[in-house]
Amino acid sequence: MTDSTLALKLILEDMSPYHQYAATISNIKSLLSKDWSVTILHTFREGNQSADCLAKRGVHAESAFEVLHLPPAELKDLLLADARGMEFSRP
Repeated sequence: MTDSTLALKLILEDMSPYHQYAATISNIKSLLSKDWSVTILHTFREGNQSADCLAKRGVHAESAFEVLHLPPAELKDLLLADARGMEFSRP
């Protein structure tokens, strides 16, 4: 099970109130229960390489919040490939 599938499971299924992220997960569930339509889906990193690139960038960021006015260099080719509808297969 990947981290993302575990996160999805914690959000969509019942969990222990003693889980280390119980408060955060409870907040997410509260938002999801509002009167709006929300769909949560798992996407493999190959299916969303732009988000994966930004997540990796965030791990090494010096601050918890960063505003990007332009896409970083490492993201430009991925955005272009996405705009062209290129598909990537899982290894």
